[in-house]
Amino acid sequence: MLTPKLSYTGLMTTLPKVTKTAEAQEMRVALSQPTSGRRLIQTLAQQQATLLRKLIKVGTVGYANDPKSRRTLLVEDKTGIRVLGLDGKDIPRPIPVTYKTVAFSLANFVTMLATPEFEDLIRHMYLDSAGNVTIGIGHLIRDAGTAVALHNSGSFTFARLMGGRRATDAEVIADYNTVINAEGSNKKARAFASITALRVVDSEVRALALIAATSRFNKFMQSGRHPDFNTYPIEVQMVIIDMVYNLGQSGFFSKFPNFEKAVKHRDWHTAKAESSRTSEGKPLVARNNATATLLQAAARKSSERYFISTDPKIAKLVKIVTPSGTLMLIKAP
Repeated sequence: MLTPKLSYTGLMTTLPKVTKTAEAQEMRVALSQPTSGRRLIQTLAQQQATLLRKLIKVGTVGYANDPKSRRTLLVEDKTGIRVLGLDGKDIPRPIPVTYKTVAFSLANFVTMLATPEFEDLIRHMYLDSAGNVTIGIGHLIRDAGTAVALHNSGSFTFARLMGGRRATDAEVIADYNTVINAEGSNKKARAFASITALRVVDSEVRALALIAATSRFNKFMQSGRHPDFNTYPIEVQMVIIDMVYNLGQSGFFSKFPNFEKAVKHRDWHTAKAESSRTSEGKPLVARNNATATLLQAAARKSSERYFISTDPKIAKLVKIVTPSGTLMLIKAP
């Protein structure tokens, strides 16, 4: 059943808001007459059902899960505005929309991180945009002691650029000091290749990033912040974990509340608009563009076409079926 039975009280309340035409006035009078009122309600219900079936068929409206009520509601495509019946009531779908589970691959995530648009893979120490010594796929090295400990961890080894032999602890410290004392962090990461003497191998860099990504992913999932994460499109999953990896979990949670709200409503359009990151007050242009591209891809997926908008400008607005068989934008009843 596409639409619930129309409510007499709802119709009497909504008709004046929908239109002030003579047609609406006649309907209100007819509704007040027991016999003609029942017949009119049946006619309006049929007209409403016919219109909605047509709109659903052409894709103007569709159903989306409401994370608040846990019901499936009819919404308008592209805007996410709720569509109400002529009586001002929601038009829930008897069978809720279900989203398939999407497996998240940490290995694929690390591969994405290693691209220039995200962290890149740098085989020598360098200064990031905040002036921190970093290596590999965005791995922070807090001080010279941390660099030495990493070198002696058994899974990550610095080697001399010339000759390829394993570096000494003193050489690791010397390379660290060369980088930390370099002028400015405005240099491109790869520019530090000319002043550093040590290198690491790709496989160890990727393994280290996988360990870090796994730890942060598990911590994020344990937070329970996004219980539907496993049903988000893979592009959205990648963006979220990248933000957690890049900003830290607390940084992500504190700095992107609007992004999180939009994601929970599966509103990938708004999520895209709320996903822009900065570092030291400067936008991360390449990363932001890559993130926007991923979220745009999620928005284009047919299974994710409809959403319930979180835009505060239209939060109080709804589209409602009119007596003449169209949709009209009004304030929520």
